[in-house]
Amino acid sequence: MLLIIDMQNQLLDLSYESYNINIYQLLPKIAQRLKKARLENEPVIFTKDIPIEYANSEQANHSKFKLLPDLKPLPNELVIIKHSYSMSPENLLQIKNKYKPQSEKIELVGVETNLCILANTITLQSTFSTSKFVIDTALISGREHEITALNLLLDFKVKIKR
Repeated sequence: MLLIIDMQNQLLDLSYESYNINIYQLLPKIAQRLKKARLENEPVIFTKDIPIEYANSEQANHSKFKLLPDLKPLPNELVIIKHSYSMSPENLLQIKNKYKPQSEKIELVGVETNLCILANTITLQSTFSTSKFVIDTALISGREHEITALNLLLDFKVKIKR
C-alpha cells in the first residue's frame, strides 16, 4: 500500500506557509513511485489536508488544496480528506475495510516529515499493527526536525531507507 501525504498545490505557492522549495526535486520521484505502484496493482491512497476552519466552506475547494496535477488520483484510488496532522478514526476504518487483506507493507511518501508523515505513520500502525512500515528518505520532505522525526519512527519499528 502506498500513501501519498498532502501533495497539494499550496506547496508551490510562495505566499503560503507550507511552501516547500524541495517539492521540485520530490515531485518527479513520487510520480515515479506512484507509477510503479500502479503497474504492480498496489493500493494507493492520497491524503489532502484541508484546515478545519475551511472544512464546510467554499474555501475547501480552493485550488491550493487540490492535489498536484502530476499525482492525479485514478477513480479506484482513495482520497482521504483530513483536517489535522493525521487521519481520523473514521478514515482509518475506511482504509481498513477497503484494504486490510492487501496491507502487509505500507509505505508513506510526501511532505512534512515531522508532522504529517510522523502522525499518519503512528496512527496507521494502530490500525495495521502487523503491517511493515517503510519510509524512503528520497520520497519525503520536511521543513524542520526531519532527522528527529525519522529517529523517532525508528523507535516505532519503521524501516527507514536512506
